[in-house]
Amino acid sequence: MFPYPILISMVGVSSSTALAHGLVLSGYHVVSDTKRAAVQGWGYVTRILPVAMFQAWTFSAGNNAYLHLEVGAVEMLKSFAPAAVALVLAVCGVAAPLDRTIVIAVILITFGNVVTVLDEESSKSGAFMSKENSNARLGYALMLVSIFTEAIRLATAQFLLKNCQFSVVEGQYFIGPAASLCLFVTALFQEIPDAIRHNGALFVPMHLLLATAIMGTALNYLGYSVVKTSGSVVLKLLGSIRTMGLVVFSFLFRGEYVGWQSALGYITSVVGMIMLQYSAKKHTDVRTDSSESDKGTQCLQETQSSA
Repeated sequence: MFPYPILISMVGVSSSTALAHGLVLSGYHVVSDTKRAAVQGWGYVTRILPVAMFQAWTFSAGNNAYLHLEVGAVEMLKSFAPAAVALVLAVCGVAAPLDRTIVIAVILITFGNVVTVLDEESSKSGAFMSKENSNARLGYALMLVSIFTEAIRLATAQFLLKNCQFSVVEGQYFIGPAASLCLFVTALFQEIPDAIRHNGALFVPMHLLLATAIMGTALNYLGYSVVKTSGSVVLKLLGSIRTMGLVVFSFLFRGEYVGWQSALGYITSVVGMIMLQYSAKKHTDVRTDSSESDKGTQCLQETQSSA
């Protein structure tokens, strides 16, 4: 086992960055001078560094929360991530206000996920979060910090990818180096000293390291593709749906008992997913490419005027 998740994440981010730079250096993907200018100077501070820094803070706070809370409590709090992302997007003005259908879908999926997690943990321990823990408040605080730093990171990334019309490769090209550095600095304080104390615990077989790099690269590019095409809220909703999928998988293939509360949570989430799909289809039908292009041009013009 390799108990250093920040270093594992750094491998995926670094490999994603290396691929993006390889594509640009080989001439397969061309980055325009206008987009380079958009992330220089103050643009780099406001559009690149927040993504990198908040990503490191998300991993740091989220991993430490597991030291103070039960896994079920962490999963329950993660269920509120889509709502947090929607709130940050609205406050920052990155995306247009969510329509009523999407808001209801977010509420239904979040509610269904919480109900399912509560039922799962109650069946295991008899009383959810009944364990006395003097550090529980710290755990809740850390998890809330992790949720909102992740929301801010996704909002900033969405602004760059959708509002400024950067491609997925360009996002990895500019964000990757700063994100790798921030993750390394975080690991330098939180994980590397422990690995040194355990006499070479950082050693990983080459085939596992290669697999981590490949899967991390695929995950990062797919995640940015979802943010660019569908938005950050959809990305976090997919994470919530994962929890529901685990319940269904356990019921169908492992023969685990699913109580009425879990079934209710699952049905509620399915209704939310159907509403979300309907809303996404409706918005796709009415959206035009010219409006997206105009939005990207306006973003780059704002950069030039502020320079």
